[in-house]
Amino acid sequence: RYRFMVGGIIYEMEAVSLEEFRKRCADWLKKRSVAFSGHRNLQDNPNRVLSRLLSEIRACYSSGYRLFYTGGAVGFDTLAAEVVLSEKRNCPDMVLVVAVPFNGQDALFSQSAKQRYKQILEEADAAIVLSESYYPKCYLRRNDFMLLHSSVLIAYWDGFSCGGTSYTVKKALNGKRVVVRNLF
Repeated sequence: RYRFMVGGIIYEMEAVSLEEFRKRCADWLKKRSVAFSGHRNLQDNPNRVLSRLLSEIRACYSSGYRLFYTGGAVGFDTLAAEVVLSEKRNCPDMVLVVAVPFNGQDALFSQSAKQRYKQILEEADAAIVLSESYYPKCYLRRNDFMLLHSSVLIAYWDGFSCGGTSYTVKKALNGKRVVVRNLF
């Protein structure tokens, strides 16, 4: 008999092996996990985006989602992380995971963005660093990681711009295993 706890939720089951238990746990967690992807520039009214984002996060939480993955980038990722952290005050079983594409991703952030990023990392339940250093496509690998571990993607994509968010939304839609909720 195996058991583990995430965000106050205990998962317990009998399994033939630890490997089988880990696979079943991963599937169970994926069904309760949400990823975020969006533009670095919030073209819309920031208060409107914030309101829609808060509503989606609350709806996901009400539906049983407890793990929330953000990539830690400037813009929508930062906003999403801050909203989840704010909601954790009322919902302590929410879990925020920052999927960091590489150590030092904040090197080119403005000073205020660096401070926000540092605060998010300090308050997050976990940070998973996917690479020690930058390499081409590391941001796409980060997005792939979040999609692999989530069943819902909350996006802020204008529907035509190219880049990481476009890649992530299209990949989620083509895979048909992740529900996409676009806030744009």
